[in-house]
Amino acid sequence: MATPLEPLTLTCPIRGLLKPRKRKGSDLSTLEERHRIDAIRYLLSLGYDPKRIKIEAVVAKFGHGGKNSFRCDLAVLDIDAALIDMSSATAVADVLKHAVILAEIKRDDSNADYVRTTQVEPLLRFATRIDTMGLFWDGVTPRVFWKEYDGQQTTIRSGPLALLPRPGKLIKAKALTYEDLRPPESLLDVFSRVEDVLHAASISLEERYEVLLQLILAKIYDEHQGEGSPKDPLAFQDFEAVGTSDKQASLDLNAALSSAVGFYSAHLPKAIDDRFRVKNDALARCGEIMASHLMTAANKEVIQTFYMKFAKDLYRWDLAQYFTPPTVTDFIVEVLNPVAGEVVKDPACGSADFLVATFHRSRAKKIRNAADMTFGADNDAKAVQIAVLNMLLNGDGKTNIKEEDSLSAVAKNRERSIQDKQFRPQQFHAMVCNPPFGLKIVEKRRSVLQWFDLGHLWTRDKITGVYKQLTDILDQQEKGLLFAEVCVREARAGGRIAIILPNGYLGNRSERYVAFREWLLRHCRVVSICGFPRFTFKTSGADVSASVVYLEKREKPLADSSADTGYMFNVELIENVGWSVGDKNALPQFVRSETDGSFFVGEDGRKVIRSDFEAVLADLRSSPAVSHFGWLTRGLNLPPAGGTPLGWAKAISVVTGDRHKTLDPKRHSRKYAALIGDIAKQDHVHLTDLFDVLPQGKSSDSKVVNRVIDAEYHYVDIDNIGAGEYRTSTMRGWQLPQRAKHFAEAMEVYVGSIWSSVSKWCLIGENPLPNTVVTNGCHRLRLKPGKKEHLLDACVFFCSEAYTTQMRALARGSDGLAEIHEDDLQLVLVPLIKDQDARAKLQPFVEGLVAGQSTLKGTVTNLLAQRGLKLPTPAARSHHSVLV
Repeated sequence: MATPLEPLTLTCPIRGLLKPRKRKGSDLSTLEERHRIDAIRYLLSLGYDPKRIKIEAVVAKFGHGGKNSFRCDLAVLDIDAALIDMSSATAVADVLKHAVILAEIKRDDSNADYVRTTQVEPLLRFATRIDTMGLFWDGVTPRVFWKEYDGQQTTIRSGPLALLPRPGKLIKAKALTYEDLRPPESLLDVFSRVEDVLHAASISLEERYEVLLQLILAKIYDEHQGEGSPKDPLAFQDFEAVGTSDKQASLDLNAALSSAVGFYSAHLPKAIDDRFRVKNDALARCGEIMASHLMTAANKEVIQTFYMKFAKDLYRWDLAQYFTPPTVTDFIVEVLNPVAGEVVKDPACGSADFLVATFHRSRAKKIRNAADMTFGADNDAKAVQIAVLNMLLNGDGKTNIKEEDSLSAVAKNRERSIQDKQFRPQQFHAMVCNPPFGLKIVEKRRSVLQWFDLGHLWTRDKITGVYKQLTDILDQQEKGLLFAEVCVREARAGGRIAIILPNGYLGNRSERYVAFREWLLRHCRVVSICGFPRFTFKTSGADVSASVVYLEKREKPLADSSADTGYMFNVELIENVGWSVGDKNALPQFVRSETDGSFFVGEDGRKVIRSDFEAVLADLRSSPAVSHFGWLTRGLNLPPAGGTPLGWAKAISVVTGDRHKTLDPKRHSRKYAALIGDIAKQDHVHLTDLFDVLPQGKSSDSKVVNRVIDAEYHYVDIDNIGAGEYRTSTMRGWQLPQRAKHFAEAMEVYVGSIWSSVSKWCLIGENPLPNTVVTNGCHRLRLKPGKKEHLLDACVFFCSEAYTTQMRALARGSDGLAEIHEDDLQLVLVPLIKDQDARAKLQPFVEGLVAGQSTLKGTVTNLLAQRGLKLPTPAARSHHSVLV
């Protein structure tokens, strides 16, 4: 069977856009063309002239008439490649005469030694110049080769890529220093080679991972030492290149390990032997494989992928529940914009992903002592161990992370502050947190709850509408709400907060959530709310829609949120996060060409992730919110906005003036506001101008309707509602589900009342089946007297995205069951259709709904129920698992 190929779009610095293909499902590292581009980019970074690079250069010809040839993947010449006439008889000799570098590119390193012996070294033997160098590039451990002549014979030597000189310079073997190291493309590939060496040395699988951890710690320690003295030789070397014996290599590596264990042992999950129990030659080979890689500067995704496998194999840890994807953490920290001299804390740090993002960003901006900026706490000992090792792998040599119950710590600090007026708990410039949240994740300790404002009962004055905290302590409170208070308490006045909260916290009408939002608005100014797609955090067990809320702590809390209405806040809805949401695999999503479906590959050699974070950042930083929160763009040296439109922002008064203090980003989004604005410009009515909303369990004249146990009913479930039409299931009263609440009457409209079913609606026709009953997953609407002429307008509207967008924006809650409350239906705007030709074309369809014959399926169902169709009617399946 043919292997399916996946099209790609690569950009080569020399040849421009390329359209290679790779095996579907394989990684980009399997694509040789990608590695050639990486090699070219590296050569250009050293100063080699792109005009002097020849692709696919022939260096030898064999056989009769030179029909067979030996090629290199690219050659670097000392003249422009265009000056050599490749059709001439002397073309090969001319290439070798001017060749400075001959390169062999391979897509993997599985047979690296074989390739070097049979392809790279022969390349140099064909070279006529003594100073021609060979380059072997495999994406894992690229290596440079050169010739040395001692007066009698020529020897081919090899060394790490760092030895490749700049143009016009001669190669010279030297010890590796910190400045020579390069971040690895894949730690998995590097350590796979190390593991092969250990396996060949007859080291068992369990012992192998212990040695790997020793090597990792020693290498990280060696890099940190080298960072302080970037020109001094490191312990990890290409020992073959510098002529170091295996015995001396072992001594050097053991010395590095001993120092590393002494420095890191207090932070590690279990004791680590401070000596390698590996033979000298195997240990030296492992050190050589790792030597040229700067592990502590690896891409975060590279480290996370490696760490998740490594920790699972070594500690039997399944880390999916602990990690927040790097694209999310990078975005959140980027908005917070921490600068030199500031400290950032995560009070529920889990695997320290936010701290890793902060550390990487600070280091990229050349902030000194970046490790001193980050602090973390978690009450899960295992999470702390995971966090510490994660920080170590990412280059943090200090790890200010401790096992601590942040809720208890804040409670104790507040108690001590009352007892000791001189006591000042540590506070931070920025707090960032993805807290545990959910109705079942609660705090019950009275000793903790009594010291939290949100651990108390709140009440709303019926006359003034002002919320007041009572002395009554709650029996329990959701930890997600309490962690929001932790972030506020531990932030400095004027400090920034980024906290991920479920949208139910931001929009639910329940008094406890409204009181929470009121408390938040009193203590903080809202800077921005960025909503994520549902299921964004599903891999960590959070099956909810959530948002990151950015806040700025006030100097002093307000007595009432309505006291501050003079600023604007930004709102964003993120649609593409870089991976598939809604499935446990969370596979990455990439940018593809609309014309041929090929994947775009960036300059880093990786497929370009499809995400909205860059666009959202640009919109936020150009919004009117920046004029109120200058730290959003402080020190970024952004270009002037010029003629570009302003980013989206709304006045905070729309929140503080709302009875429910709604902060749900759907309701405040640009998309919803633009839609409402567009409808408002044309003839329209409010939905509740056309319909009355009827209660469940009652007739249209408000009489209570009770189900009769042995009566026959025709039940309409949400799954049997389409776009105007519906189907019924016949059952007895005792069989009706609890959600069968609406006893339908003629000419009523039922619209889905939850987020996941807003596209579902049906019209009960003029002659419905007797005892038709509809699920309470719908709102029950009845046309007001005199509004029959607008039934067509309403039916068309219910079929449109203009309707479903409004309904989704108005839904309150955190998951697919987020509900559109009856009171919010009055906010729905219905555009009126003025085009008479369009009305004439649509009218027959509406009449079909009124007649109850909207679809063939519906007509057949009705005829069978009324015994107007003579077809056999076998018993329906009792449930969906029944086979026949």
